[in-house]
Amino acid sequence: MLLLVTAVASGTSLAEDLNAGDPFVTDTADIIDGLLREPPSPALPSGVRARAIAHPEALNSVNLRVRFDTGSARLKPESIGLLDSLCEALIDPRLRDHAVLVAGHTDDTGSDAFNLALSLRRAESVRDYAVKVRGLDPARFVVHGFGERSPLNANASSIQREVNRRVETALLP
Repeated sequence: MLLLVTAVASGTSLAEDLNAGDPFVTDTADIIDGLLREPPSPALPSGVRARAIAHPEALNSVNLRVRFDTGSARLKPESIGLLDSLCEALIDPRLRDHAVLVAGHTDDTGSDAFNLALSLRRAESVRDYAVKVRGLDPARFVVHGFGERSPLNANASSIQREVNRRVETALLP
């Protein structure tokens, strides 16, 4: 079982960050810090939320607000800077020996089957960028699509649906 840990901005609750639509990391330092933090104890610190998804070996994860065209796995240009930050983090000496899980997620708009396939294609797009554009080793990456099965919130508004459309990265030993 994978314990995913989502860090939120200091001084705010998870609910406030989700309502603001911003439980995401944005730069290389935040990505490294998020992936290297100590695994959570049963009593989680303020500002950290844990939830379980299926991957038996994963360590910490971070959420990335990677943008795609609607119903597409084509990366939007505004995501390139974030993906470059991810790649810079992954070549950091503290992370470069780890494999990386890239997990795609969608909101609940559309059928389960469509969302599952779309989330996998989106995770593959992130991996492909890291491999083909930035030259990272493809053997480091495990991709998985979760579709709408692992939302950060209830999909009750357009902002909440936007938050649920994301890519998570997690370190593997």
